[in-house]
Amino acid sequence: MVETDIEAGVHILDTPAPAVLKTRRETDGIMDATPMPVSNAEELTTLANHTRLRSRPKQNASPVLKAQSSRPKNQFFESLQQELDHGGREYCLFMCWERGFNDQRAVPLLIKDSEDEVRVYQDLINLWYKTHGWWWRYVPLYQVLAVEEVGFRFLRKQENDYSIMIEKLDTPSIETQLNRELSQARDQIQLDDPAEYDNPCYQDPVTGHWMHVNVKYLGEDDSHLIICPFKIRQECERKLNHLKMLSLPLLFFRDPESAAGQRTLQGLAQESCIYRTSEIKGTMYFESWVAEAKIRGLMLSWGYTWKYRPLDVPVVAMMIVTLWKISGGSWEAAFAAGGFFIMLVSLLQSSASD
Repeated sequence: MVETDIEAGVHILDTPAPAVLKTRRETDGIMDATPMPVSNAEELTTLANHTRLRSRPKQNASPVLKAQSSRPKNQFFESLQQELDHGGREYCLFMCWERGFNDQRAVPLLIKDSEDEVRVYQDLINLWYKTHGWWWRYVPLYQVLAVEEVGFRFLRKQENDYSIMIEKLDTPSIETQLNRELSQARDQIQLDDPAEYDNPCYQDPVTGHWMHVNVKYLGEDDSHLIICPFKIRQECERKLNHLKMLSLPLLFFRDPESAAGQRTLQGLAQESCIYRTSEIKGTMYFESWVAEAKIRGLMLSWGYTWKYRPLDVPVVAMMIVTLWKISGGSWEAAFAAGGFFIMLVSLLQSSASD
């Protein structure tokens, strides 16, 4: 028979009483004076007394997994140190470019003589085509459009280069700051003794050392003394003149022979872009320095030009379509030629990136 709990809506089945096995004493009619009580309570299953529900102890990560997780980081620093470790080339320059949206890369260029800028620009050209593909030398209308100084930070190691984060220089802000420092230096010079102003401090053209005729600035290199305003004035004027020559690196990239003695790689809008390799790979805290330092480099941009005017790939494709049609071809063949050009450029770019 089924008893129904209407309020709860739960059906409860009648369960038969549990079977009781009589002992021999009960069978013989002998009853215990104090029968042992029997409990119908069931043991409550808890997390503590259930083996399958017990929490298993946390296992420590395998040393192999730890090594695998840290391997990319170690490979990055080891690879960079190995690339900079060249006995015959004591200097380096970082070449940067944008591969695509939010994808920026850099590779080091090892330099033997930092003063020989003709050779440096020639090596920079060879490294560029080695990185992006030698066939770009023979593609019509293709060339490098800009060579500019930038700052960047390393992110990770790629197969043939390094992922970086580029920060372009704010040239107007740099010029404003230099003009402010130049004005302050000139004001300081005007406040000095006129007799001392007639004999200003100067830089030795042979050694490059500063000769401080003004006694007040004899020890200007010490941190507790005022820096010589004559030196500040000359440095600001030199940097302001360099800001007017930011197009020179592109000119010398296209014509390396004209770079002799120009010292454009010593820094135009910032400090020198050439590093001594021993100063980088020999740093006591190499990993933290590379990870946190803002490094200077040269960023190259490329594309198609017509009389030094940049052209996009679709523009060149439309020029091909127009010329094909003018020469007597059909529109179908003209658009097929333009589409083939776009596919060819995409294929060459992807091949160079792999």
